[in-house]
Amino acid sequence: MKRIILTALAAALTLGSFTAYAGGDDAEKAAKKAAKEELKAFNKALKEAKKASEGTTPDFAAARAAIATAQANSNSKDNPEFYFAAGEVEYAQMNNERNKPALGGKMDEKTIYDCTDAAYDLYSKAYGLYKAQDPKAKNLETVKAHAFECFQITGGLRANAGYWYNAKDWKKAYDAFTKSIEATQSDLIKEGAAQNPILMETVYAPLAADSTINQTMFNRAVVAIYSEDHNLAVTALEAMKDKNYETNLIYQSLAKEYLALQDTAKFVDLLKEGVQKLPSEPWYATSLMNVYLEQKNYAEAANYIDNIIQTDPNNARFVDLKGRLLEMQGDNAAAEECYKKATELDATNYQSWSNLGRIAFNKATDKENELYDKKQYDAVDKVAGPLYDAALPFYEKAFAFDSEHSDNTIANAMRTILYKKFQKPSCPNKQELIDQYNEVSRAYGLPEFKK
Repeated sequence: MKRIILTALAAALTLGSFTAYAGGDDAEKAAKKAAKEELKAFNKALKEAKKASEGTTPDFAAARAAIATAQANSNSKDNPEFYFAAGEVEYAQMNNERNKPALGGKMDEKTIYDCTDAAYDLYSKAYGLYKAQDPKAKNLETVKAHAFECFQITGGLRANAGYWYNAKDWKKAYDAFTKSIEATQSDLIKEGAAQNPILMETVYAPLAADSTINQTMFNRAVVAIYSEDHNLAVTALEAMKDKNYETNLIYQSLAKEYLALQDTAKFVDLLKEGVQKLPSEPWYATSLMNVYLEQKNYAEAANYIDNIIQTDPNNARFVDLKGRLLEMQGDNAAAEECYKKATELDATNYQSWSNLGRIAFNKATDKENELYDKKQYDAVDKVAGPLYDAALPFYEKAFAFDSEHSDNTIANAMRTILYKKFQKPSCPNKQELIDQYNEVSRAYGLPEFKK
């Protein structure tokens, strides 16, 4: 009885094993069949895309639909043949569009740029995959040739960027300029150009020259600034700092972008770089000086004004500015010397005359206040009066040269001095001083003196 049971069990095990193995074979066959069918569908879609984009009446919508079908197929993943076929559709439409004028039609510029842009991306992907998987692939040489043709007819893809620039789509222009730079330096384009030594010399070499790439990078920086995306502009400008191309403009633009981002530390660091790199350009030292002035760090500001004057010792504006820094630090005697020097360098600089007047006026005011504090009222006119008189000629010069009458401090000081003078009982030329007072008042839109 036991033997019968064991035999039955063995039979059952044998039958079960057979069934399981048979089921495994069927599943494997089904999977292989499905994979074969999927590959067949993939290849069919690629052929349909190729067919639809060829001939005298190509249907590019149908070609792209076939490419979309192929892309949805698992065989498209990391498959250079897929990217090559997709690139060929874009390449075909690009050429079809270019040939329209010869056939009496009208070429659509945007279609050409869209197609060359897309084709380059697809060929670039195909190139990388072929190189990794099958460096001797038959289609690799076509990829190189067609990618370089797209590059060539668009001036290194720069015409694509120019299209978006003219359309004022700054972000697309930026991306297009970036692609142009990257394509020019890519192995794909270099190898594509190398297929034809004449094209390598006459087309690729000029587009790959440092001067051309630098100009493209500069244009990219310009559109980044136009986009008002300050971080993007910083990225583009930083990439150009050491290119020796429009260096002053690049540095100043970059400084302004850091300022827009309220990054004072980087703004100051860049200004210091500018002082070292472009010592003959006063903008950096002047800007640094203004930073330190805002921080009330007058000693540091003075260091930079000296730097500026060294590069341009005959610039009256900078000598005058040094005088104001010295005056802020309380060294009026040294400030006065700077203001006098500034008027010698430029006698028409009304600010320097006004600054000289202010020092003299403040001397008079300080003395007047001192005498009042000491209750020496009788001495005020005798001691402070001549000091006010000494300030007047400076202000008269300032008034004469302030043609736009933009500095009211000149008018206020002159009116104060003139009033003090013509209010004295012993004033010999009272009406003349009143007339002068009113002339100044009218010039600056202030009330006139009426008896």
